[in-house]
Amino acid sequence: MTGEPIVPIRVLGPLTVTGDDGTSIAVPARKHAELLAILTVERTVRSAEHIADLLWRGHPPASAAVTLQGYVSRLRKTLATIRGVRIDTEAGGYVLRCGDAGTDLDVLDRLGQQGLTAIRAGDTAGGARLLDEALALWRSDPLPEIADITALAPDLARLADLRADLTESAAEAWLSAGDPRRSAVLLSALCQVHPYREAAARGWALAARASGRPAEALEILRDLRRRLADDLGLDPEPRTVELEATLLDPGPPVSPTPIRIPESRLVGRRRELALLAAARHRGASTMSGVVVTGPSGIGKTALIDEAVANGVPPARAVGRSSGGTRPFDLIVELFGAGVLGADALTGPDEADAPPTPVLVERVIAEVSARRAIHGRVELIIDDAQWVDADSVRVLVAALTALRSQPVTIVVISRDITSPTTRDLRDGLRRSTDLTELVVGPLDVEASTAVVRGRLAGSDREAFHVGRPDDVDAVAIAEASGGNPMLAIHLGDAAILGDGSVIDGQQGVGADGPIRALVADRLADLGPNARETALMIAVCGGRVDSDVVAELGAATEIETLRVAGLVTGPSRTTQNGSGVDATGFVHDSTVDAILALHGTADRRRAHVRVADALAQARPNELAAIAIHLSEAADTAELATRASAACWSAARSALGVNAFQSAADLARRGIAHASDDADNLLALYRIAGVAAARLGDFETAETSFGRAAQLSRDLEDWNGLAETALSSTPHGVAGYWSGLGVIQSGSTTTAVDALTHIASLDESTAARLQAGEAARRTVLGLPGANEMLYAAQSRSGPGAASWWDVRAAEFLCRWTPGQVPDRRKIAGELHELAGGDVARQATALHLARVCALEAGDIRMARRTSIEFARLITAHRDTDLETMQLWWQVMWALLRGEYDLSRSLTDRFAASMGDLTPRARLLGDASVATGRSIELWHRGRLAGMVDQFDTLAADLDEDFGLVIAMATAEAGDHDRALRSVVEMLADVDTWEGSRIVARVPLLVETLYLVHDAGGTNAAAAREQCARLERFQQDWTTGMIVQWPGLVCLGPASLYRGTAGIILGRDGADDDLARAVQLARDTGARPYEDRAARRLARR
Repeated sequence: MTGEPIVPIRVLGPLTVTGDDGTSIAVPARKHAELLAILTVERTVRSAEHIADLLWRGHPPASAAVTLQGYVSRLRKTLATIRGVRIDTEAGGYVLRCGDAGTDLDVLDRLGQQGLTAIRAGDTAGGARLLDEALALWRSDPLPEIADITALAPDLARLADLRADLTESAAEAWLSAGDPRRSAVLLSALCQVHPYREAAARGWALAARASGRPAEALEILRDLRRRLADDLGLDPEPRTVELEATLLDPGPPVSPTPIRIPESRLVGRRRELALLAAARHRGASTMSGVVVTGPSGIGKTALIDEAVANGVPPARAVGRSSGGTRPFDLIVELFGAGVLGADALTGPDEADAPPTPVLVERVIAEVSARRAIHGRVELIIDDAQWVDADSVRVLVAALTALRSQPVTIVVISRDITSPTTRDLRDGLRRSTDLTELVVGPLDVEASTAVVRGRLAGSDREAFHVGRPDDVDAVAIAEASGGNPMLAIHLGDAAILGDGSVIDGQQGVGADGPIRALVADRLADLGPNARETALMIAVCGGRVDSDVVAELGAATEIETLRVAGLVTGPSRTTQNGSGVDATGFVHDSTVDAILALHGTADRRRAHVRVADALAQARPNELAAIAIHLSEAADTAELATRASAACWSAARSALGVNAFQSAADLARRGIAHASDDADNLLALYRIAGVAAARLGDFETAETSFGRAAQLSRDLEDWNGLAETALSSTPHGVAGYWSGLGVIQSGSTTTAVDALTHIASLDESTAARLQAGEAARRTVLGLPGANEMLYAAQSRSGPGAASWWDVRAAEFLCRWTPGQVPDRRKIAGELHELAGGDVARQATALHLARVCALEAGDIRMARRTSIEFARLITAHRDTDLETMQLWWQVMWALLRGEYDLSRSLTDRFAASMGDLTPRARLLGDASVATGRSIELWHRGRLAGMVDQFDTLAADLDEDFGLVIAMATAEAGDHDRALRSVVEMLADVDTWEGSRIVARVPLLVETLYLVHDAGGTNAAAAREQCARLERFQQDWTTGMIVQWPGLVCLGPASLYRGTAGIILGRDGADDDLARAVQLARDTGARPYEDRAARRLARR
């Protein structure tokens, strides 16, 4: 098609070769075509023996080497007219070089990665268009010339999987962008090729339903069910069954038409209703957020109920105070127990909840499914100050992916400063335009109207009194202080003939009168009913029927209902799906009842509820633990509370509910003073949870206390386990890998190592591997010795082998050992199993190796796999790693607008971090910006910032200071800095060498180039670095943890050669120019070319 960019080599279909002018180039013969297809797939240096083995299907002739040379020679002539495409001979093998757009596989990787990135950033339509472009590259079955080569079958399988995954992602994005027909076209074709792929069938059904074809949607799922049963003897997945049930009974479809302000039953709230109507209107086409705050009883919930009275039925969740909330309750209440993979009848089991990344993905899928059925989605989160923090973390993580969908999220809270309310508000601010509404008191006229409405609608017979003639509605309104709920309660008191609660209440707020009203009603009840009211209060104002039955309180609940204190039982999704629950009429009743009872009474109520929960709902570990913690006033109860908190915290940690785990551990620690074993376990859990939350200060304190307990008990295995808990293995994510290493304490690991003889072999090997990793990334001596010790205790098949191999990778992080490290990365991927963090680490290390080798095709391919992994298992830790990988690529290619945009996005997302975590984030931002300024020759402006980072975080930031001062012309200071840094150069080892040597060489080049008396000193210092660069002849320099690339290694070897007057410097620089050109590293190509030109 005219205007399309020319792709020289295409293999996603029969092989084609196209010249720069767009004309087709014939490949001489079948074997030449097969050879070019093999080189296109491999895209890394392969030996002649390996290529011959593939080309002749495992039976190469005796003349294969000579024949292969002839084929390569002929292909070179064929490709000679195509700019930038060539076959190189390197290290006894061959490799196809053609930049990042020379083959359709390269273009596929680039478009796929860009599309998935755009979708994760919320641009679903833009991402879908990019994925459509990627999918359009397939012309038929790929690589037909070599499809029969068994050794290449995994590559063909990966391409098939990639095509299916990209199709599903594109279809889901088009559905989210409001184009269900386009989504259906993609998925119907995919289901023809993959008839048992349930995710594709579900997506197709949703697209059909959103296109107005519900019968077809249902038939798609029924066909899938029949195929699975008849062909495979399988039942559909639970999510397929759930969708089928929803399609059978979807409720009335609601089109996203503009929302008008309804005729309201509320008085004095027209302005607020207008703002809410505007927010909901915006939410008909894209995400809209609303945060509503105000004191208890002011009418926040009634206002929202009125605003959403017309339109799609909203999903609602209500926070519960006291012991009523457990991990992920908010998510379950909004989306049903199915998102946890729970049985709808029994409710979710905390121990069986999925990891948080999976939960985020399920939330996104659930929202998309509801949107496909109803046209839009509305979520209401009431009493947000009491919702569980882990649900908030999941929902906030999902917001970015949902921000282009028609979703309205309303947050209601009485306390805007509460952590959960603040996190929800900040997450919405980052993802959409946010409406913030503070609901204030009504004026006297509106309050009077509320009271008169209440008086006019009251039932005298129900109250068993006659309405007094002297009720003064204005006086009641003034006494209410503009609080509608209080006005209603005072009106009820007046109807009952009790005017005492009105006297003297003007301006004192709602709490006093409401407490008096509740006290009056409780005084007329028996002790059992009052105790039941207190138990409901300690449950957060709502209690499920099975718990009521276990408490034996059904009669008392009815008494409270007749007294007007509770409503229900009614159906709720709290703690499961379809459960009967009874609750107070208003949440202010909870505060009033708690205030009316003493500490001893409240503790007895907590114990009774905990015992009832343990019988009725033994899986509600967090709720049981919190109730026991609130009751723990004796040694016996403290022991029970501590054990319950440990069990619940461990369960929460197992499902990535890190905030709940931290809170529960903190409670348990307060009760475990006499139980050293339990206290040790709780401190360890607290440390792990804090580290995953980026709270490094709390993590270090918790691990330190756990370690001290083990020392006191001389429990060396316990000390080692604490050290292992506090140490990352491999790279993992941004905070859990880079952050922990940069911010963690080393005392525990060092102490544990002194007792290595007392440890079992697996624990000892893991401990030594972790210490080897820590030492090498921090540039400390002894890393290799520690690695050898770990290797001697481990081996293939051992539980510690993954940790040992990961440490070996880090210890070998030098340019000359890329081939060995690529093998280790492949082995780590095989060993990772279902561990997402390990899978991500292995993929990241593999793409680092590919980039180091200049294998752009493989680097992009592995990056696609990494992006697919974190798309399927959303985790902010891994997504932050991916963001900085993208920053690195943008800087490598000189795409500074993109790098600044990504860096700004990270800076805006940091939120409320602890000081150490913020320092790490600031360091990453400064590093990204400094590389751009270095490329532009303006690094000197950042000296002050790097002075702070060198002092507070990592002394190696002094390398940047030295380079900046040299650039600014202060060569004396730059040289002094270099001399100081090289004082211990003879002890250097590990991955820090790759970080230090290039920047020192650049500094010394500037000093040497200026001439004068410092030139000789620069040569002397450069000679001390020469031994590190002996094998820096090929490849790219990538620093640990794989997020900074400094261009070709031969650039720095050649630059050192200039300083030292060494022969071969020009050859090194020429290789640097060529490699930078092949990889698109324009800033480094220019740098190497300028230095070569000056020769």
